[in-house]
Amino acid sequence: MTPPTTVATIITGAATATQDNDNNNEAASRLVRTQVSTSRLVLVLGSLWIGVLLVALDETMIATIAIPIATSLNSFTEFSWLTTAYLLGSSTSQAFSGHLVDRFGRRNGLVVCYSLFTLGTLLCGLAPNMACFIAGRVMQGIGGGSITSVTSVVETDLIPIHKRPVVEGLANVAYGVVLAIGGVYGAAVHSSIGWKWSFLIQVPILVIDGVAVFFIASIADEKRLQHQHTQIDLVGMIAFLASIILFQYGLNSGSTSLVWTDASVVATLCVSLACFVGFLYWELTRASNPVVPVRTLLGRTVGCIQISAFFSTGAFVACLFYVPIYLEALGMDGTDTGLRLIPLAICFAVGSIVVGYAVQYLRRYYEINIAVQAVGAIAYGLLCRLHRQTPSWEVFVFLGILGTGVGGSYVTNLIGILNSVLDKELSKVLTVSWSMRALGIIVSLTIASVIFQSVSRSQMVTVFDDPDLVYQFSNTLAINASGFDNLNDWQRTAVFGAHMRALTAVFYFLLAEGSISVIISFFIENKKIKVEYSA
Repeated sequence: MTPPTTVATIITGAATATQDNDNNNEAASRLVRTQVSTSRLVLVLGSLWIGVLLVALDETMIATIAIPIATSLNSFTEFSWLTTAYLLGSSTSQAFSGHLVDRFGRRNGLVVCYSLFTLGTLLCGLAPNMACFIAGRVMQGIGGGSITSVTSVVETDLIPIHKRPVVEGLANVAYGVVLAIGGVYGAAVHSSIGWKWSFLIQVPILVIDGVAVFFIASIADEKRLQHQHTQIDLVGMIAFLASIILFQYGLNSGSTSLVWTDASVVATLCVSLACFVGFLYWELTRASNPVVPVRTLLGRTVGCIQISAFFSTGAFVACLFYVPIYLEALGMDGTDTGLRLIPLAICFAVGSIVVGYAVQYLRRYYEINIAVQAVGAIAYGLLCRLHRQTPSWEVFVFLGILGTGVGGSYVTNLIGILNSVLDKELSKVLTVSWSMRALGIIVSLTIASVIFQSVSRSQMVTVFDDPDLVYQFSNTLAINASGFDNLNDWQRTAVFGAHMRALTAVFYFLLAEGSISVIISFFIENKKIKVEYSA
């Protein structure tokens, strides 16, 4: 099936029914849209997808160059911020981006997003120290996260919901390709000309694509015209921003030190909770134009999808981090590790496009969503079986199964949201959904890190008498550390065994997250996909 020949740019109908009434919602939400040629659609989506793919490349390549970056900048103490700094920027900007592009327009928002992401990428490539690099990662997160979420909003503006599954599947095919090459790209560039060039090479491409988006994506801004006199929810934005920053800082501090009773950690998390409670109060009772449509997010279908995506995305990204650690523990380098992820990427792409066609043909997503979530959970269960003597082909198969399930769930989750939210709140809900995924990644990586370090440390105390050595070899950096050269055969075997037990504990945690995602999926409403018409 080819992409749709006509798409929407102007919404002339309006949804007036409530979300809890399936029949009324479907009847009232059949929006009439004007036609745009296929060539125009290809140009707009193509220019936007290039930016999204570069964002995905940045997210995936960091796994294979994080340790060289920390070594080069001589700052292992801030190692955890290499990943979390990006997530800090993306989780906050994605929550706000729908609210802001409704007010200021899609194209204006995209220009700001591309500018921030390009500047952040340049700063990372030129960073003389870790502080500058982390600042660049935050800028990348703010710009890159918003590029992804705003692109999703633009796709919704342009493509009728009943034709969206296949288009989303095609987009995920491209994303799957980046999953396959991201780690290999980072490792290959680092080994050839240095890790900084893995960022700098992207800068001219981003500039060219940003200019193309400005001129090509001249998207009608009916939403901006509707919201041009509404207030920006500054109080809600500040409260949410404070809660997310403090929450992530507290989690990062606690996971690094493993001293969760420390006064600074407890105080930070408590203040974060207070800010979040204040944010909810303001959004529910005082805000005239809420930055986050909390009441909609608390609805049955939308709420369940958010919770399911929170756990499934967090587990998936944590898996992308800890499976390479397992492979590196077996003695593989960054390039070999990246190549081992190719089956996951291929199956991610195939799963997305197959599920996209199935959802579009059947106009149903409920049963398919449960099936693909279950496939992902099965894959996590299989990963729990990994050990030192596991045949290499099993790793390929397990990751392929995981890619199939997760790729399909990206399609079903999106369609479930599009089919359950009124048009006036759709852009906000879509961008908040991306923020929820980012928060899920933060929480999942933090808990996985705590599990890995705790299990490793409990084993290391039987191997080393020196507390410094216990700390050194009980974290993920130890797997690539040259300190192994100073260990005798017995100590090396014991350390490797401790790491294997820690990785198994992490995979069981991911299995728990995947299982929760499956259970939550049963509570999503079983609705038929609505049809939107072209004028």
